Amino acid sequence: SDPSILRFLVASGDDVTSKVLRDDLMTLLIAGHETSAAVLTWTFYLLAQNPKVAAKMRAEIDAAMPDGPRALTTDDISNKLRYTTRVIYESMRLYPQPPVLLRRSIEEDMVDGYKVRSEADVFISVWNIHRSEEHWGKDVLDFNPDRFGPLEDPHPNEVNTGYRLVAFGAGKRKCLGDMFALYENVVTLSMLQRAFDFELVNPDEPVGMETGATIHTKGGLNMRVRRRKDSSGGNGTVTSDDDLLNQMKMGKWESVSEMGAKASEDSSGASATPTAAAAPAAAANAK
Repeated sequence: SDPSILRFLVASGDDVTSKVLRDDLMTLLIAGHETSAAVLTWTFYLLAQNPKVAAKMRAEIDAAMPDGPRALTTDDISNKLRYTTRVIYESMRLYPQPPVLLRRSIEEDMVDGYKVRSEADVFISVWNIHRSEEHWGKDVLDFNPDRFGPLEDPHPNEVNTGYRLVAFGAGKRKCLGDMFALYENVVTLSMLQRAFDFELVNPDEPVGMETGATIHTKGGLNMRVRRRKDSSGGNGTVTSDDDLLNQMKMGKWESVSEMGAKASEDSSGASATPTAAAAPAAAANAK
């Protein structure tokens, strides 16, 4: 039978229109896939630009998985990958997904001297909040996961940062899948960083930025991907998408879905994948 989400929604027996089904599917696609892919793309970019942060994170990941990539537990993420988790939070601070939140007022109100009428749509710029020097200090644009305090402290959220960090929103309408998305990103990042080395093909070339429901790099993110010499299962250069997928079949990963990006060969013989999000997407779809 068809295992698609659409069939599941239709089979639920609810009397829904085609428009409602379409809207539900778009919500799942954008909120559950597009955001994580964008977070991981920018995280790979930031790590490539900040080798000291990358080395510190890599050391933590190696300590958590000394024998190579393996299935990770909630305990692993909570206790062994705390800096890696901060890396994801700092990436979401600099490149929030989405960059703007939308709320609707249920009654007339006054906010900081501005009148807000009932039923008005109010846009909240997460981008501006997260990049405000007033809130974060003069190093606001630096990629610094240590800014959230000692690793033994609770992970940052909207409350303990005084609502300076609202990557998942806040209040009653906060993202329902915040912890799932966080764990998904941490696991995918950890698995890939444990198995492969990534470097920008053109480190001095601006990646550009396009905004919409999420923030994208213009034209993807070209990176060279090589298997790490100390990862289980051998080492060497990744020569194609199929090779990358085959090399990711390790440990308890029994299958990996097709990756929709065609690798191109560069002068060094390493694979230059069109976007860093493609590899995380493949890992996230692993069974």
